[in-house]
Amino acid sequence: MQFAPAQSEQGREAVKAAGLDALDPESFLVVESGRVLQKSPAVIAVLNIVGDGWKMAGWLLGLLPQSTADEIYAWVAANRYKWFGRRETCFISPARDP
Repeated sequence: MQFAPAQSEQGREAVKAAGLDALDPESFLVVESGRVLQKSPAVIAVLNIVGDGWKMAGWLLGLLPQSTADEIYAWVAANRYKWFGRRETCFISPARDP
């Protein structure tokens, strides 16, 4: 798994290719096997990659109808800055090519 902040060159290109706005909270996306996943399917894919207890959380989220899971995603996205704060730089460092 490689993480690319939406503000990075690679992230901007991926977000633009998906037709999304990098400043929109719903701009989280995952590219998996050539498919672009957004909202709850993207979160489920990441939780499965992370593994351990998170994989179980992804499985449980996947049991919900996608519309319900997407509503939960939207609620978390709308409140994330209130809960976790906002920074000028990304919380996660981007992957570096060797």
